[in-house]
Amino acid sequence: MKENCHHSIYYLPDLEGDLNGLIGSELSLRGYYVLGRELRNRTDGPGSFFCNLTFDRQVDSICRDLKNYSWSEHSFVLAHAFGAYLFLHAVLRLGKIPSNCLLISPTLSNADLNSTLPHEETLSSAIGDLSFPSIRLDIVTSQDDSKAPIETYETLIKPTNGTMTLLENRGPSLSPSFVKKALDIWLPEIRKLA
Repeated sequence: MKENCHHSIYYLPDLEGDLNGLIGSELSLRGYYVLGRELRNRTDGPGSFFCNLTFDRQVDSICRDLKNYSWSEHSFVLAHAFGAYLFLHAVLRLGKIPSNCLLISPTLSNADLNSTLPHEETLSSAIGDLSFPSIRLDIVTSQDDSKAPIETYETLIKPTNGTMTLLENRGPSLSPSFVKKALDIWLPEIRKLA
């Protein structure tokens, strides 16, 4: 990973995503250097080692990355779906993060999955009793996603004075127009802070 600079974004994609996928490519097109961790298991390279770590070791690695590459008020962190779940656990472990953070359609529970998520109760409790650390956090999700826990998202961002934006997105996968709109909303606002 490269050193932190004003034009880098630490990104955690979903389980099947990669750093050069839809979101990463759009960030690159906008001139940002994308660094982060790929969660999918790849036999051809860098994703496989991280994917094979236990959940706790994955969170530890993300904590180290955030401290090393995104630990300033000028840093940007973006996480999508299960990447957001890992990121939120890292924030719980760290107790704070000074970066500007955006979650796109974050996974907060196993409601739409067929398995139990690791340490799900820990995250749920921190959000529910408002003990989740107050960080600069915004959420963008699809208004068409009937499984999105909107009330939980609102509870999560309440102590952060963050925003939640609902965008139109047809189908279960993120569309290029959805990603562009989400970044169009978030990136100009965080540039004002940098």
